[in-house]
Amino acid sequence: MYLDKMKSTANILSILVKIAGVLLWIGAGLIVVLAGLTLVMFRSDIWMKMLEQAMTIQVQGFTLTVDQLRALDPTALRSWFLMVLAAGLIMIILSILEVQTLSRVLERVKEGRPFDLSVQENLRKLGTLVIISGVLGAVIQPLSNRMMMRIADLSQIFNTETVSNVTLNFRLDLKFVISALVIFLLSHVAAYGRELENRAHRTETAE
Repeated sequence: MYLDKMKSTANILSILVKIAGVLLWIGAGLIVVLAGLTLVMFRSDIWMKMLEQAMTIQVQGFTLTVDQLRALDPTALRSWFLMVLAAGLIMIILSILEVQTLSRVLERVKEGRPFDLSVQENLRKLGTLVIISGVLGAVIQPLSNRMMMRIADLSQIFNTETVSNVTLNFRLDLKFVISALVIFLLSHVAAYGRELENRAHRTETAE
C-alpha cells in the first residue's frame, strides 16, 4: 500500500517538476532575448518607451522610476542591467540543474527504487546545487544594490536637503542551508536503506 502511495506521489511531483523545468527554460530564453535587446537599443527611444510601460528598479527600500532612470548615466545603467540579467540567467540555469536532478530522483522512486545508488548520488548533487544557488543569491543582491548606488546621482533621486546619506545593509537568509542539510540527510537515509536491502538480500541468499 505504501509503495503504491509513494509511486503515485512521485508521479505527481514528477509532472510538476517537468512543468517547472519548461517554465525555467522559457524564463532563460526571455532573459537572453532581453539582454540582446538591451545591447542593441538600450539608448533608443523605443527602449525608453518600453521602460515607461513596465520598468522600475527596486534597490532595498526605495524604487527608481523611469524619470529617475533617465537621469542616470546610460552606459553605466546598461552595464548594471546586463549584470542583473546575467545573474538572473545563472540562477535560472542552476534552478534548471536542480529540477533535472530532482527529476532523476523521482524517476527512481516512481520505479519503486527509492534506495537506488543513483538516488543517493543525485540527492547529494541536489544539496550541493542548493548551497551554490543560495550563496550566489546572497552575494548577487547586495552587489547589484551597491553597483546601482554607485551610478545613481543622489541629487536626481532624493531631496538632498532631507536625505544626506544612503546606507545599504547586508542581510543573509540561511533558509537554503537548512534545505541543503535536509537533502543531504535524505541522501544518507537512501544510503542506509540500500544497506538494509543488501543485508536482506545476503540473508536470503545464505538461507
